[in-house]
Amino acid sequence: MQRSLKPTIFVAGATSIFGLKDLKKSFENVGFNVRFVDVPFMKEFLSAEETETIEFISTINISNSDFIIPLSEYWISYCISNNNSRISKNALLSSRSKAFFYKTLSSKNIDIPEIYKTKEKSLSALQNGKTIIVKPDGLHSGYGIEILKEANPEQLNKCFLRAQTFTNKAMRIMHIENKDAIITELLVGTEYSADCFWYCGKMSLVRLCKKIVVNIKNKPCTVCVIIAKPEQQIILAMESWLKALFGKTDISFAQFDFVIEEKTSRIVPIDFATRIGGGMAELLKEIPFNVYSSAVEEATKIKHENLETESFFKTFENKSYIDYPLIQLNYLSTKSGYIKNHNYPLFEGKKIIYKYKGDYAISNPSSVQSRLAVVVTRAKKSELTQDLVNSLLLSEPYIAEK
Repeated sequence: MQRSLKPTIFVAGATSIFGLKDLKKSFENVGFNVRFVDVPFMKEFLSAEETETIEFISTINISNSDFIIPLSEYWISYCISNNNSRISKNALLSSRSKAFFYKTLSSKNIDIPEIYKTKEKSLSALQNGKTIIVKPDGLHSGYGIEILKEANPEQLNKCFLRAQTFTNKAMRIMHIENKDAIITELLVGTEYSADCFWYCGKMSLVRLCKKIVVNIKNKPCTVCVIIAKPEQQIILAMESWLKALFGKTDISFAQFDFVIEEKTSRIVPIDFATRIGGGMAELLKEIPFNVYSSAVEEATKIKHENLETESFFKTFENKSYIDYPLIQLNYLSTKSGYIKNHNYPLFEGKKIIYKYKGDYAISNPSSVQSRLAVVVTRAKKSELTQDLVNSLLLSEPYIAEK
């Protein structure tokens, strides 16, 4: 059989997203063949209907014209090892090192958090009333992160060592190595998360979310994400980050976490990966179009108009999305132990329970797998109170002692 002359895109990590048929059509419309793949161990987490269009393989055989778009950490590692994506080395390495990410942006005169390169400078910052955050340099999803407020050298040393040597089963499965730690200032302001699509020098927006983050035992944990209308200054900032990381022929999704500082209104990126963000599928399904296929269609248009004409922006022409924003509430455990009662006090809306009676909950949530339950709903901004946030943090009578 004669092989198609069209290049093939392998969308790798396809279990991470929904609406694959729409996404396939969007890529085919601009001249690509499309194959959806993922690693075999992901198959057990999905229904037969969800997996029918996905090939479950651990390696990909490709020709010179084919390439991979990674959607998960496993496939980022695969692209780095095999050099078979259309993604610049700067972007791939920035996905695996916060220090490299900050260095890349700083070289383009882009604002980054203040980095404390020695423990002495970290202690000095603490003594001057600053709060610092210690992170594993090469990890994602909040693993191994700790916040410090007190100038205690022993505590700082222990925290740095934990971050520097952090490892877990997920890292081994995803072929991620962590060899160092990084210490930065903790930015005070509003945190956001965004997914973008980069296509040969053009950007489209997949989604933008405002985050409510709380401190659980010195770890930042996201308890709420809110679909947010992008302001022009946010779009300009993200475009500058993408141009610093990607080349003009690159094709990739990209995920950013960033903070808009309270005092200065600076927009400062704090994390990045060449994939999509996780843990929000149920929320994004409530948006009245397929966010992934729409982003591909808009970035690949021959005439790429300004971003305000795109589907994600047009959603907010319906004022109800501003007055009653789409939100996702994450219910988290503040203590470790077994669930003894999964009748959690959930807010009204679409409810998804992850941890049932007999399951084990951890007290330092660091990833989407740590959630006890989520609720996706529409709510007035006035309902997003501190009392609501407090209600998302659970211990007794739902969780027993270890």
